[in-house]
Amino acid sequence: MANTFKLKCKCGMKVLVPVAAVGKKAQCKRCGHQFVIPPPESSYESKTKGVPVQ
Repeated sequence: MANTFKLKCKCGMKVLVPVAAVGKKAQCKRCGHQFVIPPPESSYESKTKGVPVQ
């Protein structure tokens, strides 16, 4: 199992995220969207659209 996975922000920016960061808060460097890093949904990409920071 990989130690990282790809995450895609709602603005389309893709980043490589360490599995250890799942559940932590993050902010997109491009658009400023704040979200909680979700667990990987598939082996290719997860999307942050449905996981806003409260």
